[in-house]
Amino acid sequence: MSPELEKLGTLKEGIPKPPTEPTLNASGVLSEWRFTRHSSLPEYRVVRTSGPSHSKTYFMTCKLSDRVTEGEGKSKKAAKNDAAQKMLQILEDEEL
Repeated sequence: MSPELEKLGTLKEGIPKPPTEPTLNASGVLSEWRFTRHSSLPEYRVVRTSGPSHSKTYFMTCKLSDRVTEGEGKSKKAAKNDAAQKMLQILEDEEL
C-alpha cells in the first residue's frame, strides 16, 4: 500500500479513504485505492485534442462505475492525472 493511502485513515469497513490533497500521481493513487475496494480499475480515454501540433492540449476522461470526469493537460499524462484528481474529489465528497 502506498504511503499516501496509509496516512489517510480508514472507513468503518477498514478500507482506505481516497486522498483529497492534489498529488503528482493522482491516477496511480486512484487505481490503487480503487483496487483495494472493488478489484477493478478506472478506465481512461483521450476524448479530444486541441491546439497546434507543437502545443497540443489533451482532454481525457476517467470512468469509474457510473461516474465520469474529464481532465486536461499539455500531455496525456497530465490530462490523465487531472481527470483522476477530479475523480478522487468526487469519491471523497461521496464518503462524507
